[in-house]
Amino acid sequence: DLSVSLDNVGKVSQQQGRWGDAQVAYEESLELSRRLVGVLGESPESLRDLTVSLHKLGQFNENHGTIKLAKEYYKEGLVLARRLAALLPDLPLYHSLPEYFITGLKNCDQ
Repeated sequence: DLSVSLDNVGKVSQQQGRWGDAQVAYEESLELSRRLVGVLGESPESLRDLTVSLHKLGQFNENHGTIKLAKEYYKEGLVLARRLAALLPDLPLYHSLPEYFITGLKNCDQ
């Protein structure tokens, strides 16, 4: 829940033009998501939360011209998204998850 709340703080901060605060919130969310995967293991829920954090930071960096960093987040997220899609192919949410990262990577290459 805290990770999701941090993502929401990042989103609101970004909407208010407080870019530094948004970046800090997204980075804290990512760190927390990584720690949760380490403690709880690679459950679908913990991996999903991690992919959300990676995608948010990918988008943030893409929007701020930090393309190399955005690509790193998108690539890492794509690996996890594909793993989730393979683990849970019957769930549309997980099956379509890789496309978000593929789209981000394509945007970075334009």
